Amino acid sequence: MDKDKQRTVSAIVLVASCLLASLGLAIAKMYVGLRSNSLVVTLDGMNSFFDVATGVVTVVAFCVLFVPRSERHPHGFGRGEYLAGFVVACVTVVMGVVFLFRSVGRLAMAEPVYYRLSSMIIILVALVVKVGMTVAYGVVNRRVRSYALRALLLDSVLDVGVTAVSVASFTISQAASYAADAWFGIALSVVVMALGVKMVVDNTRLLLGAGDVSAERDAVRRLLAATVGIDAVRAVVLSDFGYRCKAGYAEVVFSPALSVEEAAEVAAEVRASLAEEGVDVRLVPVCTDAAAG
Repeated sequence: MDKDKQRTVSAIVLVASCLLASLGLAIAKMYVGLRSNSLVVTLDGMNSFFDVATGVVTVVAFCVLFVPRSERHPHGFGRGEYLAGFVVACVTVVMGVVFLFRSVGRLAMAEPVYYRLSSMIIILVALVVKVGMTVAYGVVNRRVRSYALRALLLDSVLDVGVTAVSVASFTISQAASYAADAWFGIALSVVVMALGVKMVVDNTRLLLGAGDVSAERDAVRRLLAATVGIDAVRAVVLSDFGYRCKAGYAEVVFSPALSVEEAAEVAAEVRASLAEEGVDVRLVPVCTDAAAG
């Protein structure tokens, strides 16, 4: 199995495992929330159900990467990861809006929160599990470098905060006042919406092809500059089509001593070398300034 397939399999295993964990957390949190009548804990449970949905979308996006490239899709489906990240971001915003409306409603008509030690233990265990999921996302994403996993990592960090707030709210609401639960929910919704909007903007840029290709561009320039038969590099233009899938062209000045066939051979060697690094570059010959004059 090549490195790209190993990367994809690792990501699928991680997301699928966290998806099952999120389903268990959702059921446990909803049970506690409904049993205790805690708004924030109930919203936290809804958030975990949202995590299950986004996990399914992300797994599908990674599975699509196994589809071979074709004439119709010469660069594959690498941007599917960006789409999955965008979906996670949109769900985060929707979650924040739901939090806000439910919290304002609870503030207008406060209801008691019933505290139980068993319920608190369940929430604390859920918090520990969520921290473990966050650490797992961070460790794996250092190796696979996926924007989809990055979005899930950020969402997971946010979930840890949500669950921590639900613990605080559950503890304080029964001792302070019924409205405390609603105020916690409002504060939480504002933070969730703000971070969600930022994630939407970032992932929209990626979907529009505005990903960072500076490292690949520099690598192309270094290789071309060290290639015998290429006297100068005028420009390197790359587009981002996903992980290890950058494509574009480079304007180069071939040595006058090369024949057309020799220049074509140099271009083919350069293209094959860059293809091993996930970069597809066509060499476009241009005239020297002296020749153009």
